[in-house]
Amino acid sequence: MATYLRKCWLLIGLGLGVVALGCGRGSKSGEAPTASIPPQASAAANPADASFADSVYTETDNADQLPPPDRTLNGLSTGKLRADVQRLWDEIKFVSSTGNKITFAARFETDDGPMTLALLPDIAPIHVRNFVALARAGYYDGLLFEHVIQQEGDGMPDAKLEMIEGGCPAGTGEAGIGHLGYWLPAEFSETIKHEEGTVGACRGDDPDTAGCRFYITLSKAPVMDGNFTIFGRVTDGLDVMRRIAKRPRPEGGIRPNEPAVIRKVTIHSREVDK
Repeated sequence: MATYLRKCWLLIGLGLGVVALGCGRGSKSGEAPTASIPPQASAAANPADASFADSVYTETDNADQLPPPDRTLNGLSTGKLRADVQRLWDEIKFVSSTGNKITFAARFETDDGPMTLALLPDIAPIHVRNFVALARAGYYDGLLFEHVIQQEGDGMPDAKLEMIEGGCPAGTGEAGIGHLGYWLPAEFSETIKHEEGTVGACRGDDPDTAGCRFYITLSKAPVMDGNFTIFGRVTDGLDVMRRIAKRPRPEGGIRPNEPAVIRKVTIHSREVDK
């Protein structure tokens, strides 16, 4: 993802614009499809109600996407985790049997303190369902905030960016392994913006390569608007994320010397009366 962002900043610096040269949905224009999914996937009428099979990409021709590790940094089988996500998928509902909306929040326990985020199924139902399923499967417990990205924008205020990235199964943030063998279709929004505390899905050059990794912005990031899937907002503990971002790291590097550990992620749901 960091490589992708550098490409976007370069294009802005040249005055050519982000989306026009492949930092948005147009990046696959004129190329062979980079992913294939079962035919029924395109038939899902409502992403919020779609099954796992109808929601994700399970095969890819994208050479940038590498096989996931057999086990995550916290010792869990990636094959079992994928099976657990598929099993939990249909249990995650955004509307109750009585028609009331169900809201979701995620509570992080980290080395530097707690953080809570509100999930946004109205904006990105597939990404929210994936995050909830991963958290309930224990995927994030023991993983890292592996990258801290701070860019001043080279005199261009709109290109300034500060954020942290976490959730890599191997704990490295290496490009192409931020998944469990399936990928999520982009759920870009032209209306929701990257403010401080925005939570979104890390991806590669192709828009449809998000998996398990996520980012949290610590500044406004207009360069990312409309080019990344936003699925949450930090509601408490942004100061904790800022402390994590201040951990020492090599000059010019994005990986802290001692990355903060995600000790546990707990999902809380609540039914809201009509």
